[in-house]
Amino acid sequence: MKAKQKLNNRKGFTLTEMLAAMLILLMVSSIVAAGIPVAKNAYDKAVDAANAHVLLSTAVNALRNELDKADEIEISAEAGADGKVLTFYSERTNAKSKIYLDATSKEIMLQEYVGFEDYTDGVSVPERRLVTRQASTSDLYVTYESVAYANGLVTVTGLAVKNASRTVTTLDSLVIRVITAA
Repeated sequence: MKAKQKLNNRKGFTLTEMLAAMLILLMVSSIVAAGIPVAKNAYDKAVDAANAHVLLSTAVNALRNELDKADEIEISAEAGADGKVLTFYSERTNAKSKIYLDATSKEIMLQEYVGFEDYTDGVSVPERRLVTRQASTSDLYVTYESVAYANGLVTVTGLAVKNASRTVTTLDSLVIRVITAA
């Protein structure tokens, strides 16, 4: 008898309660949906910053590897280069090399065998990015403002990692002590 009374006495949600629950669910969903683009933007910026720091570290190591045992270092101004070209004798290649900022890509480039006629056979001298595309990500690239050489120290100022729209991270000054053979 009690079981029959319980079955007949079932209560459910009223239409008003159901509409109120749907309204609350709709409001919470719209708040969450509005926050997704903000969270994605914050995530993208954090990933770009992390990748930029790794890329900047890679560029610093590449510059140190090229210049720590360099010899015959000269700073020169080439057409449109604003004195940003560093020419040196590389122990690694046993030839003249130069590091410069490419005018079109704005990336740091390394050109090896500069003025080494036996190697080039009249062909243009090969050049490559100092930091390869494999080391960089998306549209990040490494650039610098100026380079100077004095008293056995190469100073690169304004080293930065940029993308198309902004500067992601910077290093104000990088000083490399050149160890030359006596």
